[in-house]
Amino acid sequence: MTLINYKKSLEDPIFKTIAGSATELSIDSFVIGGYVRDLLLERGKSKDIDIVAVGSGIELAKKVAVKLEGKPKV
Repeated sequence: MTLINYKKSLEDPIFKTIAGSATELSIDSFVIGGYVRDLLLERGKSKDIDIVAVGSGIELAKKVAVKLEGKPKV
């Protein structure tokens, strides 16, 4: 059995941006979906990241978009 450092997998700057934005909005957010599946199955880092927000996911997406380069449209 391989020991995986899951915490290290979440040190990517995008997760810090999402976490910071969620904290500013006082909402909880969680990584879900294919990213988690690929991590558990040791398929490498996935570029597809799904986040669930306990609160306004739209407000979280808007706040994150403001902080990202290129300012993606939400």
